Amino acid sequence: MNMLRKYVGDEAFRKGLQKYFEKFKYQNTIGQNLWDCLSEASGKNIADFMNPWILRSGYPSVLVEDLGDKSKLSQKQFFIGEGKNSGKKWPILLGSNQKNLPEIMDCEEFEFEKDPNFIQLNKENVAHFISNYDEKLFKNLLEKVRNGELDTVSRLQILQERSLLSRGGEVSSVDLLKTLQNYENEHSLNVWGMISVLIGELKIFIDEQSEVSKKMKKFVENLAKSEFKK
Repeated sequence: MNMLRKYVGDEAFRKGLQKYFEKFKYQNTIGQNLWDCLSEASGKNIADFMNPWILRSGYPSVLVEDLGDKSKLSQKQFFIGEGKNSGKKWPILLGSNQKNLPEIMDCEEFEFEKDPNFIQLNKENVAHFISNYDEKLFKNLLEKVRNGELDTVSRLQILQERSLLSRGGEVSSVDLLKTLQNYENEHSLNVWGMISVLIGELKIFIDEQSEVSKKMKKFVENLAKSEFKK
């Protein structure tokens, strides 16, 4: 419901719910009744937006690619393990910092003129998709992490998404290590909780008696150094 509230806005969401509860106070209802009330309050077609998320299994990932003067977004169904892309499309609430991007992505792919700012999708982490940035764009995003320019929600979101992409086979374990290196100055307990999860995932594939295990231990010590100095 957070995604829906973000899409319609707080005021329209409140008015739509109020109308729904008043109109159907003593009646059995269906989802369409709520969509109709929220549509009336917001002026948006809520059924068209919500039904794909409710009726279709799974959720999408959005690949963000730098093409020079332009950038490209493309969506596909996300899988952990084997899966065949069925061509399903979702109306994705992008939540971007880019002024040239639409509010909703309802097609498989499109290109857009990027502004000089770094690209970030789903800024408040309320929409149900995974952002998958190409190497150049992700490097720019990690620079913001390293310099302390992103809020706690965004820093946590990046780790959650990279964990899922790793489990889905779309990024490597090396990518996770490179990502974690940018969190050396992290002080949020919530973010450190996710860092611990990622480190645990990486350790699963390492023999405790190996040289790699020793290097991993040293890596973790360096990563946590600034936090232990507090």
